[in-house]
Amino acid sequence: MKKEEKMTDNRFDLDGTSRQILRELQKNASLTNQKLSERVGISPSLCWRWVSEVRSSGVITRTVTLLDPDQLGLSVSVFVHLFPAPGSGLAQGIRDTDQPALRNHGMLSHDRGIRLHATYRGA
Repeated sequence: MKKEEKMTDNRFDLDGTSRQILRELQKNASLTNQKLSERVGISPSLCWRWVSEVRSSGVITRTVTLLDPDQLGLSVSVFVHLFPAPGSGLAQGIRDTDQPALRNHGMLSHDRGIRLHATYRGA
């Protein structure tokens, strides 16, 4: 982390250590400052100052918790608009799918492509 690292033109200039800190926080935002500083190879006090400055500058906008949809019995719903090549057989392949993970799917085929709605629920 360089001393001259700062906000310029409404953006935060980052060096390699700064990018590494952000990568680690994106993987696991609940890391303790001690563990984070060990992973990126800097002192805990420098790490704490850097993270505090980045949070107050607005680079880190919030911290979220990601939930495991399978553990909660939740499903994922996807809407896709496809434009297959004529004669590709994609529409028939979708209709005939036997994927057990797809519990529900509906398809609307028309001359401007295929609209597919699929719901996945963990097995």
